[in-house]
Amino acid sequence: MPRSAEMPSRGWPDGSGGVSAARREAGIALGVELGLCTVLATPAGRVVQATPGSAALLGVDDGSVQDVVDDVLAVAAQRWPGAAGQVARDMFLPTGPGGGDGGVVWARLTRWASADLARPGAVSIEIRRPRVFTPPGVALVDDPRVARALGILADEFADPPGLHALAERCGVSAFHFHRRFVAAVGLSPKRLTLRIQMVHARHRLRTTRAPIAEVAAGCGFVQQGHFSTTFRRLVGLTPRQYRQGMDPPTPVRPDKHGRSAPASA
Repeated sequence: MPRSAEMPSRGWPDGSGGVSAARREAGIALGVELGLCTVLATPAGRVVQATPGSAALLGVDDGSVQDVVDDVLAVAAQRWPGAAGQVARDMFLPTGPGGGDGGVVWARLTRWASADLARPGAVSIEIRRPRVFTPPGVALVDDPRVARALGILADEFADPPGLHALAERCGVSAFHFHRRFVAAVGLSPKRLTLRIQMVHARHRLRTTRAPIAEVAAGCGFVQQGHFSTTFRRLVGLTPRQYRQGMDPPTPVRPDKHGRSAPASA
């Protein structure tokens, strides 16, 4: 497999997989997103460029970045069949060979409708690794209706459909849909949506200067107070503290009900 070319770095995870406090603070002050890796590919999906650190972030060797791109394109084709136009598609995928390290990456796929990236149809994939209260990593699934639902929830997390509406759009009864969804994903649609909302909220708090009320509304929360309470319960910090660059006081993991608990619990 050909080794991917490299792009200039704008600040990457250090050797331990984290970002140093000084670099994180500088990045927040300058509005630079640390830990973002970007992969560019031809319309056919062949990798032509990748930022330094992409392979490490994904938990693979350099030559396997192409395999990751192939997986992203396959998942996108399953969740958004026949989709056209320059639309960003978000997915949360397992990392490492077969997802063996238990990590999750957030991949944002865009097929460019213009010639901005050499020619129409060129592909860019932004890769981030969220580390607190993340959605589970889910690649290809056996049931196309679950795949369709994953695409809908990724697109409409700010105004998600209820269980019955989602099941109807996927062509199955709510009872059978819920059972199939949980079996494939490990969470209910409602709990998965909450994790997606939290990932987007953390990203916007760290990479934009939008007011917290605007971040809350853009992530599906009508009331800022409800957003702040939920964010603190799940992330371990207030939105303001997180924006200022503080890290959660202790690693947390959600229990089966979606509540956070110490990682050692």
